[in-house]
Amino acid sequence: IRQKRYRESLRIYNKLILDKKISSEVYYYRALALVQTEQWNSAFKALDQLLLEIPNNPEVLNFCGYTFVDQNVRLNEGLKLIEKAVEIDPENGFYIDSLGWANYRVGNIDNAILYLERAVELEPNEIEISDHLGDAYWANDRKKEAFLLWKRSLVLEGSDSLKLKIKKKILENKVNHD
Repeated sequence: IRQKRYRESLRIYNKLILDKKISSEVYYYRALALVQTEQWNSAFKALDQLLLEIPNNPEVLNFCGYTFVDQNVRLNEGLKLIEKAVEIDPENGFYIDSLGWANYRVGNIDNAILYLERAVELEPNEIEISDHLGDAYWANDRKKEAFLLWKRSLVLEGSDSLKLKIKKKILENKVNHD
């Protein structure tokens, strides 16, 4: 997983799961590998299994909830899982970002902005969190703020694919900068 060799790691996790004496972390890493390789039907089943194996872990709750929300499936369930993660660890900027993104996805833009602004305060150097807040500002007709946040996001560390997506938003959504 650390080397991003997801398909190879998936073969290992699948073999480990056949052994009944496995660590519960194997379920987490297997689900992560399935998500990273975008094998969605298997990934969603693995997330359900993960929630059965490790039901009250905030990292697991957030991971599962965020995946559901980000893939635009089981939105209400994803939101509830993330809310539970935030309840357990209320100062985790990543979980609060997930809660903001979930609110954005279900159309609660005002709530999304509140959570995402807090997430940016807690994790100011995270490109994806800044991008999420930019999207929420845009949806709330706060166009100039969205544009500035997207521009700021481009100087943060992040994947080339995310930076390309942000650049595309900037180009497609020109804003008067007066």
